[in-house]
Amino acid sequence: MGKTKILTFDNKITIAVAQFIILFGIAVIAPLFGQQLVTGTIVNFILFVAVFLLGAKSAILIGLFPSLIALGVGILPLILFPIIPFIIASNILLILVFKIFSKINYWFAVISASIAKFVFLTIISFLFIFFSESFLPFVGIIGGAQLITSLSGGLMAVLFIHAIRASSE
Repeated sequence: MGKTKILTFDNKITIAVAQFIILFGIAVIAPLFGQQLVTGTIVNFILFVAVFLLGAKSAILIGLFPSLIALGVGILPLILFPIIPFIIASNILLILVFKIFSKINYWFAVISASIAKFVFLTIISFLFIFFSESFLPFVGIIGGAQLITSLSGGLMAVLFIHAIRASSE
């Protein structure tokens, strides 16, 4: 007699994979809007939501690509290519700080993560300026705009998270 194998789907895994694909897709499409404040807000929103839905590892994987795409489509000037690894590192910092502090309070976590990302990128931008003044015109892109976009993306994410939690109760 032959053995029969039954293929089953784990709904939790299927939902997680679908959520990852959707969040990843939005994160890589966002730079195509061509506007840093819009793109940054969307990407940061996605990173915060990915931490909530999927965990830090998946959020980090999502956070690796948007900066490269932003460079490719011209949101980030080519001169900022050397800063891309630091922008990616700042996304990882944002994710980890949010993950740690979200156990306390989502608002506190967003503010802490946004400030950590801003401080990190501001220090990096000043180091780059120290070595080459050609980076001076881009300090706003690297520092201040990142604070605005991470706070605005975080605000949207917290509202989204509260909506999800309210609908599941």
